[in-house]
Amino acid sequence: MKKIQIDGISEIEEIVAIFSVWSIPLFAYAQEKVKIVRQSNGKYRGIPMVKVKCKEEGKEPVWVQGQGTSVTEALENTIRLLFTAIIENEAETPEDFEWIPHYEF
Repeated sequence: MKKIQIDGISEIEEIVAIFSVWSIPLFAYAQEKVKIVRQSNGKYRGIPMVKVKCKEEGKEPVWVQGQGTSVTEALENTIRLLFTAIIENEAETPEDFEWIPHYEF
């Protein structure tokens, strides 16, 4: 993509893929979505549609993002980080998660 320069715009990221990821044992609703964007530096970033609520009182939900040099690598890293957050925070029910609104995804 050609570099676009507009006053007031600091970054434009291209959404290159949205994946439906299924995991009945770990996800509260069996399926979650992961968006992959290409950053201006040419690397990829994976963003899940869900945050995991921290099991420690008063802490912010765990927000993971996976990085990679390819779409596949970013997706794999995002899923691994999300699984780790779910397991570490013992997230099992819908109340243990916070979803990103669809209009933001």
